[in-house]
Amino acid sequence: MNIQSHQEATDPGLRVTPCFADSMAHSVSTNCRDPSFVHLATEPRLPIRDYDQALDVHETFYFQALKKPKIQIVHTKEDLEADDRIRVLLGMRYVPDHMTLPRVGMLHSLGVRVLSLAYKNYPTPYGDSSGGCGKLTHKGMELLEWMNDYGIVLDLTGTGNKTACDACRFILENNFSMIPIASHSGCYSVSRDTQDLTDVLLNIIALMNGYVGIPHEYPEEFMLHAIHASNVMRMIGTGTIGVCSDRGYSSYFGMVADLEGQNLHPDIFGRNFLNVIEHSLHQS
Repeated sequence: MNIQSHQEATDPGLRVTPCFADSMAHSVSTNCRDPSFVHLATEPRLPIRDYDQALDVHETFYFQALKKPKIQIVHTKEDLEADDRIRVLLGMRYVPDHMTLPRVGMLHSLGVRVLSLAYKNYPTPYGDSSGGCGKLTHKGMELLEWMNDYGIVLDLTGTGNKTACDACRFILENNFSMIPIASHSGCYSVSRDTQDLTDVLLNIIALMNGYVGIPHEYPEEFMLHAIHASNVMRMIGTGTIGVCSDRGYSSYFGMVADLEGQNLHPDIFGRNFLNVIEHSLHQS
């Protein structure tokens, strides 16, 4: 599927893929040579603390997407099977307050397969956001238990380092099947950006067979982050990084072409991400 046909398959008003300026905040694509793409879409895009309001925004988005013949909402592993539709994996980076097990179940029934504990500059009752030093709270522990029950992926992008490390430790101590990802993050030791991951957290995610998506918007910056992350993760014999987008995907093809001459492992172009998603959908 070429860029033009991919754009024709979407609707700017729906904001499903990052083809448009008002689209979702980030996406993750499979290998660009494949006929279909998997995008991680989040709604609501802005913080909404009230559960009913957040649910209403997400539900509207969900049913709009279901009406699009060229879009397949990913509910199960079978929905990832290749055809000419665009796969959309739904998440919620701004989790509302007062979550309960039934409310997590409701989100799951409406396609949500990825949740965050907190997102940049927006701490929650569950934990702190990037730049903050707050710990995982008791409510955060409860939310992780409920997410694990439904096979929902934990996204650590934009979560404070202390909260993220606490969450990973809690998952390991309780033998949860949940695998953490960082959908769009770089390496703090390279960027000094508090949204990016420390080497300790990179190692923890790798140890848990998770995934770190490194945004490709700036080739030189991407290479620095990718090389550093690969070196850190190689210490324990794993390769869980990938190319992702934090803005728009139309430049993805040219970026992949540039990277193909860098002797990078082909799995960074989607396979590592899909390994985590397939595992989680199997547990769902």
